[in-house]
Parts: sequence; C-alpha cells; structure tokens
Amino acid sequence: MSFSTGPGPRDGLVSSGALGYHHYRVGLGHVGSYQASAMPFMSSSIVVPAYGDDPIEIVFPGITKFVTVTNMATGTNGVGIGLTHSASGETERADSRKLRIGFSSHGTQGISRLSGLGVGHPVNNAPSSAPNYYFILHPGESYTAEWRVSSVFLNGDRHPIPNTDALGTTASVVAGITQIHASALTGRLKNWSGSVGVG
Repeated sequence: MSFSTGPGPRDGLVSSGALGYHHYRVGLGHVGSYQASAMPFMSSSIVVPAYGDDPIEIVFPGITKFVTVTNMATGTNGVGIGLTHSASGETERADSRKLRIGFSSHGTQGISRLSGLGVGHPVNNAPSSAPNYYFILHPGESYTAEWRVSSVFLNGDRHPIPNTDALGTTASVVAGITQIHASALTGRLKNWSGSVGVG
C-alpha cells in the first residue's frame, strides 16, 4: 500500500485544509471495496445516438464493481430484417439497432489510433485501419462484467444494409458502485483512455 498527498489512483492520505489534518481515501487497489456490497446505480430508456453521431457517455458517481448493459430494442425495427445474398441466395438475419459499448469516445467509434502494434507501425497512421475497441449487443441482448471504470460509452452500429441510414437504439445500464471516488480515474488515467483495448 502506498501513500500520497492528494487524490489519485492509489490508496492514500489526502490533505485537507490549512490545519494539516488528513483523512484516508481508498483507491483503485483497495481490495475490500470490491468485496463489500456495492451502491446501486440504474439508468433505463437511454436514447443511444445513431452510428456517425458522437457516443453518449454514462458517468458513474464512483468506480464500479460491475456493470450490466442491455440493448432494449425490440420489434420489427430491431430484429426483423432479412438480407438476401446474391452469391448464395440465402437470407440471413440482420439487426438494424445494434448497440456498441466501449470505454472511450474514439474507441467506441472505431477511430482510435492505438493499435497495440507499437509507435511507427503503419496501422497507427492509417485511420481506415483503426482497431475497434468496442463490443456489440444485438436487440434484447445483455452483458455483465466486473469492470473497474468511471463511465461507459454507448453508440449505435452501422446499418446492415449498405447505403442505408444508421439507426440509434435504447439501452439500460445497471452498475454496482464502490466507495472508491471517481477521481481515481481522472487526468491521464481517465477511464483508462489512451490505452490499448480502450482507445
């Protein structure tokens, strides 16, 4: 365990005022914060921007213990499109209201320059080859993971039919919030942004 004189990503003593007294603030490495019951966070009927628009950021009041995201799209706008492939003549199910989930704006949009291939690698200088630092939920799907984050980014995905306007969707987010202050993931560590896998 390390100690510091200001808020940050680690456990530490935080100075408070001119009197010089201190109080203890837990940080990202505080195991007990992830073992204890979490404070609930819920948000439903989130209007998610369509592909091509900026993602929406869902900001949590503290560092999370777990996060559950659900694509709330249902009905014919979500599930009922069939694509016919000329080569095979077969019809394949395709969803027009898919949901992207990521941890940075650039990563969720698929425009991050961080390829993980090293500085100077050609991919790092080719926006068309930018990696996709997001995953996709189809209408009605839900995903839960033990993520230690301060926010998530939501965005619609490309429309499955070429040259067709993209559609947004709606989502719900449920999270368990630890006692770790959100400032543990600010500044250069803002929600792990700038790292490979986040963007």
